[in-house]
Amino acid sequence: AALAGDEKFLRWLFMESRPELHALPAPLVDLQMRAQRRQYSADAPDSVERIVELDQVQVGRCWVARSAPAHRVHCSV
Repeated sequence: AALAGDEKFLRWLFMESRPELHALPAPLVDLQMRAQRRQYSADAPDSVERIVELDQVQVGRCWVARSAPAHRVHCSV
């Protein structure tokens, strides 16, 4: 699962995947990021946020929900 120490990377990834957010002040970007996480958690309470690594370097993140009847995965790399 993603840890508190992963926040800097997760914020960078969030910004990289949404170039339109670069014009917004940091507090508003943080609000958007928290809102996305809350929504994923509300939609799939059993979901887990995972950091994806390649050669021990963080390259992305995936939300994985294993609830029936189907697994759901949302990834950003």
